[in-house]
Amino acid sequence: ILKKCTRENWEESCLVLQRYFSWEYEDYHYEK
Repeated sequence: ILKKCTRENWEESCLVLQRYFSWEYEDYHYEK
């Protein structure tokens, strides 16, 4: 996934992935 984080698609992929993982992490944290 990190390899896909290039300067060309960082805004399209990495940013979305970052927000997605942040949401997933928060959900996981609240479950525990």
